[in-house]
Amino acid sequence: MSRIANGIRAKRFRVRDGAKVELRLENELGEKALLKVNNSSITGLGAWLSTEDAKKISFEYGKVIPESKIVWEDNEVPLGRLILRSRTQAGDGYVYGFSCVDSRVPLMGSLSKHFESLANTDETALDFELNAGKFNLASFIESDHTHADLFHKCHEYALLKEDTEKNPMWQFYAVRHSVNGLRVKMSLPKIRKPTEYVSFGSYDYFGFSSDAEVKVAATKAIEKYGVSATATPPLSGRTAIHEELEYKLAQMLRKEDAILFNSGFAANVGTLTAILGANDLAVADILSHASIHDGLSASKAKVRLFRHNNNNHLTNQLKENREAHSGALVVTEGLFSMDGDVPNLLEFVKIAKKNNARILLDEVHSFGVMGPTGLGAAERLGVLDDIDIYTGSLSKGVGAGGGFVAGTKEFVNWLRVFARAGIFSSAVSPSCVAAALKSIDIIQTRPERRQKLLDNIKMFLDGLRALGYSPKSDPESPIVPVIMGDKKKLGVMNKIMLEHGVFVNTIVFPAVAENASRFRFSISAAHSPSDIQLALVALRRAIEVAEIDFNQLAVAA
Repeated sequence: MSRIANGIRAKRFRVRDGAKVELRLENELGEKALLKVNNSSITGLGAWLSTEDAKKISFEYGKVIPESKIVWEDNEVPLGRLILRSRTQAGDGYVYGFSCVDSRVPLMGSLSKHFESLANTDETALDFELNAGKFNLASFIESDHTHADLFHKCHEYALLKEDTEKNPMWQFYAVRHSVNGLRVKMSLPKIRKPTEYVSFGSYDYFGFSSDAEVKVAATKAIEKYGVSATATPPLSGRTAIHEELEYKLAQMLRKEDAILFNSGFAANVGTLTAILGANDLAVADILSHASIHDGLSASKAKVRLFRHNNNNHLTNQLKENREAHSGALVVTEGLFSMDGDVPNLLEFVKIAKKNNARILLDEVHSFGVMGPTGLGAAERLGVLDDIDIYTGSLSKGVGAGGGFVAGTKEFVNWLRVFARAGIFSSAVSPSCVAAALKSIDIIQTRPERRQKLLDNIKMFLDGLRALGYSPKSDPESPIVPVIMGDKKKLGVMNKIMLEHGVFVNTIVFPAVAENASRFRFSISAAHSPSDIQLALVALRRAIEVAEIDFNQLAVAA
């Protein structure tokens, strides 16, 4: 057994022959299941579900199941949240391994007579909490760390980090030494020597962060206002250009007012926690950004999720929950950052209005990029005026820093007082505000910049098709995932990409599903045709070395 496994192991017990212990679950989509418990420790349990019943409920590795109960004889005890750790084939069903988040399994009293000790062996499929192959970052998400030393979990993570950084895909917290457009000199954890790459891992969709005019605007703002905003917005953190940018954003988006936050993350968290109350309902796409999930979790509202881009499931969630609540908010994104796909906003808006629900649309990755004038997916689909709360970022297509929210004047005034993530954080730096103003001016007055981005996206998508890969991302999305499935092969391929001088983000579980490991290419207007051809040549070679067959991947999917 591995050092990691030995370091975290918990004693397990199995259900005695003839005993009946069950686990009732309800996942974040509202689906329910009754599983047969066959093993447990105080921190987790294994339970069996038939293949037929498994089709009726969705479980994903590392995901939190929000509601659960353990049931025996005439007793039932709430366990609260669980995290799925493993799924193993067992006869005509599956054994699922769950870890507890909120409480421990009550292996005492009347429940204890139904269990007996289980020998600790490497052969058992119950090592899901311990197996190094399954042990990853998801093991620390929402986990119940019970130890007298608050830092013990940090020691556990250090064991994982040591192993993880040996992987050729590990390139998080790379250090940039110099930037020349999208040619970046970086030192990676696996390659300490500073090396120049063409970056396909940047959100700088127009190259504004290195644009000469934008840098001049930022420099002038520093000379006039200093480096920092020096205070929070309600105190003395706002300048005349903060006011100018908020007015400009509101006018662009055809809203009454807008408010700046120091990040897109803060914009979502601040908005959701400020507007949602204990009697309200929020229904969000399950693949919404972490900032949305964190904002919803921190709010006092009842939260329900719907299957990704599935408006039928959104309708069902509202039908089951809307009547019991006061206000309601439905939440989705204009462009999803992992898959580069766009929801059917026309239908989404109709569903919201039918159920008397307000709409929050996160256009972080689509602002400046999509729509006839770059106002996002809502503009492209003709529903911009129907969006109640428009949230966006100044650090993606705009190439600066900060986030914003646009809506009615009354709503924005509410945020100015009650959005704690905004009023208790320093304002966006004046240099970022000035840079954003210049970038937005270029987007509005020079449509050729956006056309260059669209041309580059098309060139890359055409190149992928020539390699035998069928991209699923939106034709206007600068985010283009290339899904490999097998993370080991992805590691081999990433090594080839780096050797060719191409840096691209590798995305693996728990950020995506276990079988959905991928490259996530970010295309920019600043890429030259030769940059894109280099990426395609490197990818072709990587595919050959890893022996990837996209036809087989499509069948497996």
